[in-house]
Amino acid sequence: MVKAIHQRKPVSSSPSSSGSVLDGKVRKHPADHEQVEIQMYLSKLRELVPNMPKNRKVSKVEVINNVIDYICDLQTALLDQLQHPSAASAIINNNNNNNLVNGCALPIVMETSSSADCPTC
Repeated sequence: MVKAIHQRKPVSSSPSSSGSVLDGKVRKHPADHEQVEIQMYLSKLRELVPNMPKNRKVSKVEVINNVIDYICDLQTALLDQLQHPSAASAIINNNNNNNLVNGCALPIVMETSSSADCPTC
């Protein structure tokens, strides 16, 4: 007895179809899973990065821009700590209690910085 070989067939011919048929079951395309994963990571970034607007929806581009700005601020703060070691101990002591975001200790960063301060921006 020969088993029938089932191939994927579109659910419908419309471009808005979100699944395919294999053995009579509808399955999501891998691209749908990737979108869900991207949204999950963007959501995590929104939680981790301070000064992210909370009262309105933030676009993907805004999230990425805020993350880049925050990384530049962290780099600048780290360079300042390396150049002024006495200030670094005060920041470390302050981090023990005040600057925890989702369990991560974050250094105190300058409120504003220009891209000229960030060596990689």
